[in-house]
Amino acid sequence: MTGSTILGTKLLQVGKNLSNELAKNTELYKIPSALPKEVAEAIVKQYSGLDTEEATVKTEDPIVDKTVRSCKAIGLHTDCWVAGMMAHFVHCANKQTFQYDLKQWSNGIQFLIYDNPGDHYDWHCDVADDSFTKGYVRKLTVILSLSSKDDYEGGELDLAMTPTDMVDGFANSDRMKLDLGDVIIFPTDSLHKVHPLISGKRMVLIGWMGGPKFV
Repeated sequence: MTGSTILGTKLLQVGKNLSNELAKNTELYKIPSALPKEVAEAIVKQYSGLDTEEATVKTEDPIVDKTVRSCKAIGLHTDCWVAGMMAHFVHCANKQTFQYDLKQWSNGIQFLIYDNPGDHYDWHCDVADDSFTKGYVRKLTVILSLSSKDDYEGGELDLAMTPTDMVDGFANSDRMKLDLGDVIIFPTDSLHKVHPLISGKRMVLIGWMGGPKFV
């Protein structure tokens, strides 16, 4: 059996696990994709050699502001095989829960690496215009974890269901330590943050799917 055949077989198993989705509501859709460790390692190996930049804030005139966001970012094209897998997760979530008018990726995929103590991303939302098509906007954010929860300490994802949830530890916020293969999908207007990393390495893929503006 060739390496590509093995990889394809493992990805088929990922698809089967979509039926085992753990949690869904109007704000959050979680898929325990059971992404095999070998597939995550293949992604990291393939893309970690690309140019790495300090992650920026703002979509127009982006800047590096480490008081707001501190991590490394590698940009991936939307026609890579990883983007196809992530798009499948988004479309499953959208069909089951959100039912938005989605057309395409709104920006390139980002491979994010948190590996310095203190790396974080403060409270923010992902609302922005589409980078590819005028009149389109980002609608759904998707995050795929490439790290085991045992690989790092700190670095939890905190999702605020309402603006008042921005107070850390608020009862209605959803604070999650992502495990290998966890897929989280939520509307781009949802406030969220990544808590400071304490130790280890946290790696995720993130993308935004969009379409025509809401009316």
